[in-house]
Amino acid sequence: MSQVEYQHHSAHGQAQLWGLLSSFLELDWMPGLLRVVEDKHEGYTARLLYMGDQEPIVEYLLERDEPGCRFRYGVLKNPFVPVDDYVAEVSIKPEGEGSLVTFNSQFTLGDADEAEVRMMLTGAYKMMAEAADEHLASQLKS
Repeated sequence: MSQVEYQHHSAHGQAQLWGLLSSFLELDWMPGLLRVVEDKHEGYTARLLYMGDQEPIVEYLLERDEPGCRFRYGVLKNPFVPVDDYVAEVSIKPEGEGSLVTFNSQFTLGDADEAEVRMMLTGAYKMMAEAADEHLASQLKS
């Protein structure tokens, strides 16, 4: 198994970030996402993420730990990241006046290039963390 971890220091509080990031089906803050369709996968809540003309990314919620501010999800299919057995976890911890958001994923590489996959996932996690910060900052201005 390979692993990628990305940490983001945010000026926003844990409760604010948890409220946004843990809403598994509400992703209107994510850039490039055209629509989210709710589905089921083996009894778990699943989401199909449509981004342009590509096939959707298919993810399913494995665990949601409200008190611990963390959730885990599996990825059945991701046309952008060609790996198998992809499971990710997002956790949010208080840090000073803000929060530390950690994205952690494990996966099987198969034929994929490890350096390329690491770069893709790190870039995706960075984009999501920055978009969440921007979205929360814009809400404060409203």
